[in-house]
Amino acid sequence: MKIVARNALMGRTESLGMMLAELALPGNIA
Repeated sequence: MKIVARNALMGRTESLGMMLAELALPGNIA
């Protein structure tokens, strides 16, 4: 149960981070 919740949280954090990075640095994502 802990591992599943942890993976879901990490996935959300990664997707949010990617979205923010794209908004902050448009065209600079390799």
